[in-house]
Amino acid sequence: MERRIIAALAAVNVRAQRAQLPYRNANIYAELGNDAMLQVDAYPTDIRLSATRAGDVRRIRGVVVRKMKYSITDDGFDQFTCRKTNYAVRGEIPSRYKNMDAFLARLIPLLCCPTRHSRAAR
Repeated sequence: MERRIIAALAAVNVRAQRAQLPYRNANIYAELGNDAMLQVDAYPTDIRLSATRAGDVRRIRGVVVRKMKYSITDDGFDQFTCRKTNYAVRGEIPSRYKNMDAFLARLIPLLCCPTRHSRAAR
C-alpha cells in the first residue's frame, strides 16, 4: 500500500514519505511548503474507522468520495474505496490543483481504482 501511494503522489509531482511504520495500513505524508501538509492513509476495508459521515457525497472518476469527520471540530477528510482498500486524504491541496476534487480526479486512477477513466489518466 505504501509504495502504491508514494508512487501515485510522485506521478502528480508531490514528494511523499512514510508517516509511521505500517501495521495493516499505510500513513503517507507530504510537505507542500509554507507549513502545508497533505496526508494520504490507506487501510483494508475490513478495518472500520470511528469517523462519522458528514453529508458531502460525490462521484469522482466513477468512484464514490465521502467527506468524513471524527468530530464536529475536525476539518474532515475525503474517503474513497477501491480494490478492497479504503483511502483517506486530508490536508492542503497541492498548488497546481484548483481544489481537492481536481486533485482526487488525478489521484484516484493512479491508485489503481477500476474506473473507465483509469487508462486515460496513466
